[in-house]
Amino acid sequence: MTHYESLADISLLELLNKGDKDAYTEIYNRYSKPLFLHALKRLRDECTAEDLIQDLFLKIWQRHESLSISNLKDYLFGSVKNGIISFISKQQKDSELIHNLPFYIDEAESKTDHLTRSKQFNSIIDQEIDSLRPSLRAVMQLKRKGTMTNKEIGDFLKIPKETVKTRTKTARKKLYGKLPLLVWIYFVLRF
Repeated sequence: MTHYESLADISLLELLNKGDKDAYTEIYNRYSKPLFLHALKRLRDECTAEDLIQDLFLKIWQRHESLSISNLKDYLFGSVKNGIISFISKQQKDSELIHNLPFYIDEAESKTDHLTRSKQFNSIIDQEIDSLRPSLRAVMQLKRKGTMTNKEIGDFLKIPKETVKTRTKTARKKLYGKLPLLVWIYFVLRF
């Protein structure tokens, strides 16, 4: 039996390239916390830092057979740095759009137009929620009703409250990629 915690990074990488899940787990155990703290220091948001690290490790596993890394630590911290830069850049663009949103909205629009747009947005959001995998869909459908807390949703679905939070974050991330920007803003402001 291999004692993964005593292996050098280069040995773990070789095993990872062969699909060794224990090598992947050791890499995760060895680097996830320092990477998270590094991201948290820059982003000052635990959820975003956690998502960044989870996405990085997911990509590593998805590409484990084709990865060509000479220095694991440098690769991981470099990937986190690039992820932070991408996140901040995207956040700034989104912030500019939201800041300028009032200029795009006609202040004199009638209540009927508003209700029509609201129904259209809700229809688009419902369609995208229906396309989510069942575990995410169930949580988001209960969230949309707006009357239940994460704990109540967890109790209803017989899952832990933290799982409800994780599924909500995952679903929102998936919806963000699918919904047009104005519909996404409407979704976030309403839920």
